[in-house]
Amino acid sequence: MPGRGRAGHHSDQPYWAARVAELGIGAAHIGPAPTFDSLSAALTTALAPETRARARPVAGTIRTDGATVAAKLRLDAVGRGRPPVSA
Repeated sequence: MPGRGRAGHHSDQPYWAARVAELGIGAAHIGPAPTFDSLSAALTTALAPETRARARPVAGTIRTDGATVAAKLRLDAVGRGRPPVSA
């Protein structure tokens, strides 16, 4: 859920981690702090052949320009009513 993350995490990371786990295309780390065992379990899940097979078709649907588009939208929203800033 956006806005509900641990300190130091971007607010949407827990949401997207949960979605990745729900789709079976990766692992979400659960808990307040990573441990050797929790990270090992997450990596084992993420690198398993069946996880990789499920992730492969999803990879082709992910936009690679998402951060650029989001930044432009944010700058446009903030800059409305102000003169454009030259690069």
